[in-house]
Order: sequence, then C-alpha cells, then structure tokens
Amino acid sequence: MAVSSEPGPRRGAVPEPAPAPGGGRGGAERVIDEVMPEGVEWERLVQTYPLPALAAAAAAGFWLGLRHGRALLAAAGAFASRQAARGVREVLGEELDLGAD
Repeated sequence: MAVSSEPGPRRGAVPEPAPAPGGGRGGAERVIDEVMPEGVEWERLVQTYPLPALAAAAAAGFWLGLRHGRALLAAAGAFASRQAARGVREVLGEELDLGAD
C-alpha cells in the first residue's frame, strides 16, 4: 500500500463550495448576502458557531413554513413534477431512440 506524501484535509476543515453554474455564487448565498447587513461575514459565523447557525436556519424555515407553507409546497411540487417528467423523457428517449433518424 502506497502512502501519499501530500497532506490531506485538516480535520474539521470546511471544503470550499463548488462554483455555481455560470461562475457566480449560488442562489442561497446570493439571498443570504442580500438579507444580511453589509459587512457581516455570515460564512465565517456559520463555521465558527455551527449549532446556533443551524438553530437560526431551522427557526427561519419554521417561520417561512407558517407564513408561506402552501406556496412553498406548490413550488416544491411543481419542481418535483418537472424533474420527474425530465427523467421520464430521458429514459423513454434512450429506450425508443427518439433522437435518431
């Protein structure tokens, strides 16, 4: 068994997030950046205080569910339906060879 001389990730180190499509920040990061006051480094706070950050996110999700639950369920259902339809089209397209002449 070969041992690599390259150092591995530090224990407890948080990996860098994958870049969002198009090279910009992802949707969640953009929303948080807009909501948080300017100058607050929320990513560092989440890394430093993960449990309070998780509790705050859970409380925000609970509040959103109470206020906008029906709309969120409708949006999630529509998204799931589109994804399922895309998957079915891909499977049927491969099995029936719809793309070839």
